[in-house]
Amino acid sequence: MSMWLQLQYLCKKNKALHEKINDLYRRSSFPYKIRSTFAEWIEAQNWQVDLSSEEGRCQAEHLYQELLSKIQAMEEKMQAASNFDLERTMDFSQARDALKQEFNGNSCQFVKEVKRLREEEENLRYSTDDDQLRRPIKPEEPRATENKEIKQKLENLKHKYFAAESALRDLEVQQNEFLKQYRILLAQSQALDAQLASGNLTEFQRNDIVNRKTNYENEKEQLVFNKLERRNAMIDTFIRLAIEEANTLQLIWQEIGKWHLEQKQIITGLVQPRKGSLELLDKMCDQGGELLYRMIQQVEQLLCILNKVNFQDDRKKHQLQIVLKELTNDYLPMHLRKTFVIEQNIPDRILKVGSGKSANFSMAVRILGGKAFGLDFSKPRVKMALFFEKDIPAGDSFVPGACEIINGDEKVFTVHHSTNACVAQFYSIQLRNVKRPDRGRNEELVTDQKFAFVFFTTISVCSQPIQLKVVSLPVILTSQTSQEIMAKGTLIWDAAFSDENRTPFQYRETTKWSDVAAVLNALFLQCTGRGLTDDHLNYLARIAFREKRAMNFNDMMISEKQLIKDKLPQRDFSFWKWFWANLNLVKDRIKKEWQDGSIYGFISKEDVRSKLMDLEPGTFLLRFSETNIEVSQRSDVSGYLTLSFVERDSETGQKKLFHVKEYLTPKEIQDKGLPTILSAMEVIDYDHQAQKKRLLWYLWPKKPFYEVFPTQAQSPALGDDYIGGRYTIEIYLTKNPNHRQRQDSIDSISCPPSPQSSSTFSPINPLLSVITETIDDIIDDDQSIEIPSAMIGQHHRPEAIVRPVQASDCLYNRCTVQPEQRHNPQLPSPHGGYPQIGSPLPIDVVLAGLESFTDLDIDNESMFTIDSEGDLIMRNLTQ
Repeated sequence: MSMWLQLQYLCKKNKALHEKINDLYRRSSFPYKIRSTFAEWIEAQNWQVDLSSEEGRCQAEHLYQELLSKIQAMEEKMQAASNFDLERTMDFSQARDALKQEFNGNSCQFVKEVKRLREEEENLRYSTDDDQLRRPIKPEEPRATENKEIKQKLENLKHKYFAAESALRDLEVQQNEFLKQYRILLAQSQALDAQLASGNLTEFQRNDIVNRKTNYENEKEQLVFNKLERRNAMIDTFIRLAIEEANTLQLIWQEIGKWHLEQKQIITGLVQPRKGSLELLDKMCDQGGELLYRMIQQVEQLLCILNKVNFQDDRKKHQLQIVLKELTNDYLPMHLRKTFVIEQNIPDRILKVGSGKSANFSMAVRILGGKAFGLDFSKPRVKMALFFEKDIPAGDSFVPGACEIINGDEKVFTVHHSTNACVAQFYSIQLRNVKRPDRGRNEELVTDQKFAFVFFTTISVCSQPIQLKVVSLPVILTSQTSQEIMAKGTLIWDAAFSDENRTPFQYRETTKWSDVAAVLNALFLQCTGRGLTDDHLNYLARIAFREKRAMNFNDMMISEKQLIKDKLPQRDFSFWKWFWANLNLVKDRIKKEWQDGSIYGFISKEDVRSKLMDLEPGTFLLRFSETNIEVSQRSDVSGYLTLSFVERDSETGQKKLFHVKEYLTPKEIQDKGLPTILSAMEVIDYDHQAQKKRLLWYLWPKKPFYEVFPTQAQSPALGDDYIGGRYTIEIYLTKNPNHRQRQDSIDSISCPPSPQSSSTFSPINPLLSVITETIDDIIDDDQSIEIPSAMIGQHHRPEAIVRPVQASDCLYNRCTVQPEQRHNPQLPSPHGGYPQIGSPLPIDVVLAGLESFTDLDIDNESMFTIDSEGDLIMRNLTQ
């Protein structure tokens, strides 16, 4: 239930709250009419916008313009309606003009006001003491934690780089000193050579010069040796530093890979999104990228110093050159490719494309740590395109995609100074003229076709252009809302059962049941707050494998086709659609009861029999029907709940197992609430046939009813002129058609008496030709029965009875009968005897259980006749 609907509900019971809401909007510049009309859209948007940033201001403008476009569309719809209401249209137009006049294009002020109103509404809503609408306690979202190993390595590298810069300065000074000393020794040696070459030397002088020259040569060799040792040590230090940097980068890339896997598997429920994970990655990538950039610069600086002096044996310098090449040509481009990510994806990755175009949506891409490479100055541009999975280009150069993308033009990366995030944002994107792949002979379902958005950019770092490409997670383009359940199944299978580094979008076509069971359990836990037991999963395996016996299914292989696409035997839906419909039922209508354990859920009738038959009458459990789900084109189709209970048979007094699903439809549960329906059920007391008793006493195994359902919903408000009453539903434990019609009441509505007192029977409907709805399957001797439809506060015609005759009907009106009840010899006539073919029935007999006919004068001489086909023909009607 939306916040606005909750407030409306509470305002009916709380006049003070109603006044506060009115006062809130009297003081606000935002029109009440707009808030009421577009409540669902307003509550679906994110109003926590950072208006200090360029991105936030663009988002605010997008919200403002989208609301204006919705208002315009609503006005056009109202004007084109056949039941055009001028007054309502003018009120709506005035509200629109007030909105435009108040904000006058100031989208930031618009967002601030809506945000303030939403917060005020929430405070008012949760200030009430209403048990049914009390604020749910949400589990705290898991937060991402910083990787301590990477953090420590980055800190160590940072200190080592500072030391390396100092060592480079010392190295340059030492090298200059070395060159000075080497030149001096070389000059002295050369001077001695000149003296030796003169030839006018005594033997003593010659020996002295030779000894001095030898000393100079030894000094020179020692100087070179020492210099080469220090030089090689410095090179080794930088090589080790580069290796440490590369290892740290690989750890960062692993964290990015984990984030990608997390984003892929969020849809499966196997992982929970970690709050702040992308911000932590951005911080790590910023530090790692900055150190990589500094490493490349320092190695280049070292080589520049080393190149001033060449040594004959310079293998170490050659190794350093190889390291620089790897850093520049391999690690730098790889790091940028790893850090180019899609920050904002399409919700649920399902996009409806109808009438040649899609709905508007937004996407954003981000280069993690982009500021470290100076992207805030170079401002690279990014393009986007859509491709079918088999057409995704292998290269990094831009290629036009499979459709025209409105507002998909080049966007510029901008660095937000408050967060240092380097982001390119695409707003109000719309697809047009999508070219779907040729399906060929074997026509694929639309929900099997996976597309992907691909983003391309080129950035220049270290004087080299680097082309980058990032591919989105698979997206399915549906043409109808009803296809979303199957599309979700395809995406969940793809996410759960595919390799991390795959060719888009390959996946395993078969997998073990144990892997599937883990996903089903995770989905229920994520969506409803309570997971599935081993018994639940074993029952689901029996349904999925079409197997009646319980066994160990864990290692059995199941295919995507069998789980998601193939219809169940004698059903018009697949296992996946049935499972998802039951998940919707719990999530949207009985979540509290499911979390409390009041709903057993997935269990077969055979297992229900084994659990209930040995217990006392009035014991019950609630399970999901395996034969029915809602027939609807909506995406949130729900399953049906079935009530199984033990009670004494109304005819024999023997204890039997009964199954009821009528009246427990999703709509009725939503309208009245499960506790109200269950507590209203009554049955004729076998020991005291003139009395009724409550039907349900113990929830399996033996929990008292009112301990499980302590907050029974109140009867609907009937107004000041009505007398309130207790809402009841009478259950008939018999297959006798007289007792199979729907009957519920608030106190005064009459109910048929027990079948055991037929002598005093005054039929509310003496016709056995009533139309009843289908009943649930019956296993062995179990009886499935039906429960009446709603008749709250006033008399209504039971749905099972033939519709009243209208004035527009022709002279001879036929009332359809059930084939099995035609010419039933057990039908007693209140006037004696049994009706035969062609025999007339007095009008007071035929209409005993029906409402009065509107706009008809029915003469008491009017008669009904049973014809040869078992149809009732009414004669002598005068309008």
